[in-house]
Amino acid sequence: MIKNVRRGNTIIQYPVENGGIKRDIARKGLVKFFDLAIEYIEPQTRYLDQQLRTTDRSIKNYILAGPLKAMLQGHQVEIVKTLKANGENAQVSYHQPMKAWIISSKNRSIFVRTRADIQKQSKDTAEFAMKMAEVWFTYLESLLQAENGQAWVDQLKQDLSGRTLVGEYVGA
Repeated sequence: MIKNVRRGNTIIQYPVENGGIKRDIARKGLVKFFDLAIEYIEPQTRYLDQQLRTTDRSIKNYILAGPLKAMLQGHQVEIVKTLKANGENAQVSYHQPMKAWIISSKNRSIFVRTRADIQKQSKDTAEFAMKMAEVWFTYLESLLQAENGQAWVDQLKQDLSGRTLVGEYVGA
């Protein structure tokens, strides 16, 4: 039984030398950082709002117990609100057998070896992934300008083979 299937897997099917077909997980999705395995939270306190002890494992109280308790005791609590510039999620992997980058956004993945490959994609289905690919290749080109740049890019390919780099694009 599989307890947790990652979200956003990209599966590729491609021909191999013997005339057969191979299937690979080209990009591994991520366990969402909000996911909290429910089995780790005591059943009797999972959904209780009334308890304000940080030792309880209620989902809500696990985060809010400390500040709420402090406010009820008359302490001042400063609330800091951060803004998310409504960025665009970008995910990058490298598929060694195809020697291609897998660049994803909005549940769409494209396979590209060069910047020119980006324009071969369908804007109708992969517009955001294409934009993230443009940004990625700009980054790669800046690495290549640096001393030992090709070594850096080769290391990235190795590091991202079987792994996914996740970023948030918030504009240039």
